Amino acid sequence: GNLALGGTLASSAMSSQGSARSRGKSPGARGPSAGKAKEEKVPAQAAQTNEFHAFTRSYLVAFLCGATSDWLKGPYLYRFYEWRGYAPEDITILFVAGYVSSAFFGLFAGMLSDVVGRKRMCLVFCVLY
Repeated sequence: GNLALGGTLASSAMSSQGSARSRGKSPGARGPSAGKAKEEKVPAQAAQTNEFHAFTRSYLVAFLCGATSDWLKGPYLYRFYEWRGYAPEDITILFVAGYVSSAFFGLFAGMLSDVVGRKRMCLVFCVLY
């Protein structure tokens, strides 16, 4: 099965390399522009990589600021519920219900954003939150 196929592919690759060498060419060269195409792709890939890293950094800064601000309100919200007269057990239930519903609806929000679009989902989130 796979071994025979792999052996056949390897032997055909070796024979094509041998014939390329006998003509005086390197095994991967196909003409005068074959080497240039590889050289041109490297700077483009490097630029894409740098652009991706810059995007990643800017996204993480914004995300971490938002997540941190959301988590900072937790202790104050707990004290607020206490001040309003809720029992500690009720406050715990409120927090757990919030986290569980967030996890559950977060799954569907991702799928819904694929259908509706990210921009519209962000606007809906801003209105609802």
